[in-house]
Amino acid sequence: MTDDTWFASLVCPVSAERGDQRVVRLTALFVALLAASYLITRAVWIPALLLVDFLARGSGRRAWSPLGRVARVLVARTRRPPVVIDLAPKAFAARVGALFTFGTLATHAWAPAAALALAGVLTAFALLESVGNVCVGCLVYARVMLPLVRRRT
Repeated sequence: MTDDTWFASLVCPVSAERGDQRVVRLTALFVALLAASYLITRAVWIPALLLVDFLARGSGRRAWSPLGRVARVLVARTRRPPVVIDLAPKAFAARVGALFTFGTLATHAWAPAAALALAGVLTAFALLESVGNVCVGCLVYARVMLPLVRRRT
């Protein structure tokens, strides 16, 4: 794998993988609820759980995502046909979420205001996805990262 190919696959995930939009949005709702719970309780296990979940989804191991598993079970119970979407931008968004939760964990003890700010932004982004179907990570992916990768490859 050349340096350019590695960079392109890391930053601009190319995937034929598809998923159900309802699962993605329900997972985002779980993220928003957990992040908001952290804002209220400041319990450090919450961003730790979110980090594990984001790393699973961002690395292409969606089956390892605890929040995604619960969302898939609940959506399957509705017995409605899936709303199929491309998961490549969602993988990028999960990587962004992992950065936010890592930052929250890293600043939890010594800069609590920064940790709360990061968790607040994460809560807002997750609410935009779950309620408004607006994926901020996907917008960054489409408008910033994708043109950079295309220019480089």
